[in-house]
Amino acid sequence: MESWKEKAKLFVDDNIIPIAQKIDQDAKIPEKLIEKLAKEGFLGINIKEENGGQGCTYADIARINEEFGRGCSSVRTILTVHGMVAAALERWGSKQCKEKYLRDLAEGKKIAAFCLTEPDAGSDTGSITSIAEKTEGGYIINAHKKWISMGQRADVYLVFCKVGKAPVAFLVDRKITSGIDIKPIDNLNCMRGGAIAELTFTDCFVPEENLLGGIGLGLTHVSLDSLLYGRFTIASGCVGAAQQCLDLSLKYSKKRKQFGQRLFQHELVKKLITEMVVDIHAARALCYEVGEKMDQKSQDAAINAFIAKYYCSKMIMRVIHNATQVYGANGLVSENTMERFARDMRAVEIIEGTSEIHEIILANNEIMRRV
Repeated sequence: MESWKEKAKLFVDDNIIPIAQKIDQDAKIPEKLIEKLAKEGFLGINIKEENGGQGCTYADIARINEEFGRGCSSVRTILTVHGMVAAALERWGSKQCKEKYLRDLAEGKKIAAFCLTEPDAGSDTGSITSIAEKTEGGYIINAHKKWISMGQRADVYLVFCKVGKAPVAFLVDRKITSGIDIKPIDNLNCMRGGAIAELTFTDCFVPEENLLGGIGLGLTHVSLDSLLYGRFTIASGCVGAAQQCLDLSLKYSKKRKQFGQRLFQHELVKKLITEMVVDIHAARALCYEVGEKMDQKSQDAAINAFIAKYYCSKMIMRVIHNATQVYGANGLVSENTMERFARDMRAVEIIEGTSEIHEIILANNEIMRRV
């Protein structure tokens, strides 16, 4: 029986790598590719089988995202943000909301986006100013969100705001909700196919059953589940991107000659290759370990996901540096895959919490454990 890793590898090799540069150039993922993702079940990997999903283990999800990271970060982003919303809905959604949307998410009939960040609230999620007010049958939302991956394309949005001072999360259906303004953010130099947008929700009515988790649980429960999944899959994607950088630089080093020898025969190039191999091996082992902890529902799974995201986002930049050194000037041209990875992967030290925020959280956690 074909493993999920093998299935993902074949899909990426056949459907993503051949068009990854075009996705970057056009700043758009083709709809046909999204349809293929849905058809092959990749949009339902973290949703239980009884809800229409694939019911994959987190160990498998790590390997799937690793393969997609190898192909294109923009496409991997769909799996991440869509899965973040699915994770929150499956755990915290009302029966009515799950019945209405979860199977559609699992089958890729609807695409989801995660709407937490605001123009003045990034890593400091507690400072969000978007509000929701109770009304008959539901809530009226007024929210301003920015840097929303898949914001241009999504059919449903998981929107975080506050009722008074209490954080809440709502699933907002784009098709049936008036008052949503979508402003594409087109001038990005990374993950250009991610359909990133600035969203404004003006007097948007959301029915009561679309409240996830209850009043006051938006940030402490709903978003934490989503962000755990996000950090874990981003880290796994970094491993795949790093592997592709290593593979490409090895291939190049076998062709390129300098000083009468192929590049890989030079000791300094061997040093660069060794550093990449060790970095990738350590990062992969870390992500697989986190996946196992998540499958076991280990209490330290969440903090280990922080560790994985922090380490892997640093690791990929080291690998890209070394791989680019192997390529030399040829690694800097826009037609080269290495140049795209260099731009795309810079974002992973910022999204789902900056590296600096991770340092604060990880240090504080260790201090609390030991002091």
